[in-house]
Amino acid sequence: MAWPAVPDLEAGVIYAAARDVTERHRAQERLRLAVESFHTPIVMVDANSLIVLGDDQTERLLGYARGELVRENVDMLVPAGLREDHAAQRSTFHSEPTARHMAPRRELCVVAKDGENIRVDISLSPVEIDGQLHVVASLLDLREQIEENTVADERVEAIVSTVQSL
Repeated sequence: MAWPAVPDLEAGVIYAAARDVTERHRAQERLRLAVESFHTPIVMVDANSLIVLGDDQTERLLGYARGELVRENVDMLVPAGLREDHAAQRSTFHSEPTARHMAPRRELCVVAKDGENIRVDISLSPVEIDGQLHVVASLLDLREQIEENTVADERVEAIVSTVQSL
């Protein structure tokens, strides 16, 4: 139950009304469980650029403890030199909120708690909650893919070098 109250100081009374918020809490719990079920890190940001949700995968990727990211500005995850540009990109997204990849064909990084820049691919999806725009960001850790590409490139170079020496 929620009990919003309004005092009337002149009359010496407080007006209050009970509101059942059980269904809202159930809906929030369903959303949390749905997000936690994804195998990729998920971050939800509100219209004020504050992180309102980060799942277990996000915490593992970035090294934060449960709930440590909540109520923090999303810019804490953006490399320092890119934060000003990120603010402009957020404004653009908010003016035309559509599901899309963030900065396709650009190298993107998020900053982990220990300061490491982690290469990621980011997909954005707008979600309206209680009349407010929120953004759900799905993060794909590219470190393993980059390592595999590096190993493949080294193998190709070794083959080319071997062929040239024949």
